[in-house]
Amino acid sequence: MEPPPDLKSLLRDLHRRLLGYVHNQLTAAGHHDLRPAHANVLQYLGTSGGLRVQDLAVRAQMTWQSMAELVGQLERAGYVTREPDPADRRARLVKLTPRGADLIPIAIAAMSDVEASWARQIGKEELEHLRSALQRLWQPPDQQAHQAVPDTATASSGPEPSRAGHRIPGRLLGPRQHRRPPGQQHPSLATCYSSRKHGAAMPRRETTAISPARTELAGLHGPAIRRRRL
Repeated sequence: MEPPPDLKSLLRDLHRRLLGYVHNQLTAAGHHDLRPAHANVLQYLGTSGGLRVQDLAVRAQMTWQSMAELVGQLERAGYVTREPDPADRRARLVKLTPRGADLIPIAIAAMSDVEASWARQIGKEELEHLRSALQRLWQPPDQQAHQAVPDTATASSGPEPSRAGHRIPGRLLGPRQHRRPPGQQHPSLATCYSSRKHGAAMPRRETTAISPARTELAGLHGPAIRRRRL
């Protein structure tokens, strides 16, 4: 015996049956160029004065590209049009044409038929309980977009190894570290010039040890890095 379907499957199946019945009613009314997927656009335009494509995508929980394709299909069929947004002339609003507006009463009547059929099957009181429970679970689209997601940045096994002081030709990874002990001053330009002029040994210092990562990267970006004496 097969286990009963889970809640996700039940909701998806009921949604498909509802859209299928509405689509059949629209087809029977002469709108043969519509597809069930077009409901993702039309259901949000019936009660608004126009929406942008990105706003439609958020409400239908679709990508912008998929919504733009559906809007283009409906626009070519004469159901919607795109007009400049009065609030932002660079944006365009998707609005119903008179032909598109004719779909709204047909779709509303079809959905009422489906709800009446469900009420006969489970009872009107049970249907209202179902509606109330779903409304408590439902969230507006703007709140859905800001739901908390797991923070993967803090789930790492440990701190990232420091790469400070590893100088690569053309790039510096991390802040540079001091190459001389604290308190030891770098010889000034005048001291260096005076030492060279009189033949004295100029103060010397060595750089820090070259790391294996620096040596490996040097082979990729240029000649091998050699220890310098300044």
